[in-house]
This record gives sequence, C-alpha cells and structure tokens, in this order.
Amino acid sequence: MSSDLKNVIYEWLMNERLLGKTTIKLDSKIAANLIKIMKNESISLADTNPRPTNIYSVKPETKPASPSTPLTDKKPKPHIASPTPPEKKYVPIPKINPPLSNDNPELAECSKSVMQCTDCELHKGRKNIVFGEGDSKSKLMFIGEAPGAEEDSTGRPFVGSAGKVLTGLLADIGLKRENVYIANILKCRPPANRDPLPNEIAVCHHWLDKQIEIIKPKIICSLGRHSTHFLLGLEIPFNKIRGNIYDYKGIKVVPIFHPAALLYHPAWRVDTEKDFQTLKKLYGEQ
Repeated sequence: MSSDLKNVIYEWLMNERLLGKTTIKLDSKIAANLIKIMKNESISLADTNPRPTNIYSVKPETKPASPSTPLTDKKPKPHIASPTPPEKKYVPIPKINPPLSNDNPELAECSKSVMQCTDCELHKGRKNIVFGEGDSKSKLMFIGEAPGAEEDSTGRPFVGSAGKVLTGLLADIGLKRENVYIANILKCRPPANRDPLPNEIAVCHHWLDKQIEIIKPKIICSLGRHSTHFLLGLEIPFNKIRGNIYDYKGIKVVPIFHPAALLYHPAWRVDTEKDFQTLKKLYGEQ
C-alpha cells in the first residue's frame, strides 16, 4: 500500500480530531477498508450494501485545539491577566434627620426660602428641594452640580450610588459626612438627571453663594466639571484642571472627578484618591 495514501488518511483523521471529534461515523465497507489500509493489508473495491458503523475512536490526551489553531511544537505562551480595576468602595449613607444644616439659623432660614423658589422650570417637577447638609462650621465644603433621583426623593445631597462613593472616599481620609458640608449648585433635580442648563445655574447659584457666605469654608472640593467651571470660570478640559489647587475668593479649591463618574470609570479612582490626600493635607493645615 502506498505510503502517500496512508499519509492522506492519517492527515484526514487528525483533522477530524482537531475539529473535536473523537468518533467518526462511516459505513461498514469503507470502515473495513480503512482499517486494512492502516494495517498494510490489501483491500477489495467491491461494494456490498454498506451500513453505518462507528470506527476509529480516538481520545486526545489534551484539549483539542480550535480549527483555526495550527499544529505547533512551540509551548503556549503563559496567560497574562489584564489589570484589575480598583475596587469600588461603597459606604452606607448615615441617616440624619433632620439634616445637620438646620443647626444654623441662617441656613435654616435660607432653606425655607428655597422651598418657595419658582425662578426656573425645575420647580414644577421636583419632589423636594435638596438644599444641603453637614457641619455648618466645617472647614471643608463639597459642591456638586445638581440632585439626582434619590436626592429628589429624600431631600438630601449625595445619597445615591455616587453618594456612597463619596462617603467611602471621606472614610479613607478619616472623615465622615458629619464633618463636612455638602451642597449642589442647583437645588432641584433636572429631568432625567441631565446636565444643568446655563439659565438654571444663573437663577439658582445665589443660594449656593449664600451657603458659602454663611459656612465660610477654608477649602472647597468641587465635584466634577460643572461646579468646577462655575467656581473657577475655566472652560478647559476637566482632566487638565484636576490635580491642582485654585483660589476662589480666598478659599482653596480642589477639583476632583464627580463620584458618579467613578462608577463608570473605576480607573479614575486612583487619581481621585490622590486628590483626597491633598484634601486631607489641606484640612490638617487649617
């Protein structure tokens, strides 16, 4: 029997094996002839009523390669795991009822005035105003852009998923929400959590100005691009702003990524944690 024919049959069987097949179904006549070929026996080409049968069962010693993987003597390259993004840290939001901002009569009076505000269309869809809460004598104030759905429901700032991230970041530098003051530029939730509109900021920011005037913080941490651009008037990409310390009316400003952004970009937490270390240092110097 020609060795070429044997090689062809062997190659065919190996290809079937590479496709993950350990059993090949053939009719009995062809199966018998294949076995004879592989044993170097002569064969008859007469055809006699073939019927299906299973022959040549081969169990591979290793997991079959995919059809597109060529046979090779080279050792497979070791698997290198992709970098694991920083673990998200969530800390439960403490229940504060009433909010700590009510410990200051001026803030309490200002909050009552905001409840009556109808200066923009946002008042029509609000469930609650979200004035702010925290220590009215704190050296550190956090300013976001606007309330979300959870904030609108509870009347408290940063109590949703982003709020849990913020609370965790505070815990990392040894602070609690009760140690700082938290507020937003807008006091009512924009529909579907969209960005604040310029006209909404224009008619609402005087409430934030009043809060800053009453609290007199030494440090402001601006959360995200909207509050940062409002305070600093900078219209450049936010990633070129963060990581630095700025001045707002004699108050140090540290811009950081909005906590909600860290939910979608966990890798940004590394830079945010560095910024919080800057906050910790400034806080300890006051």
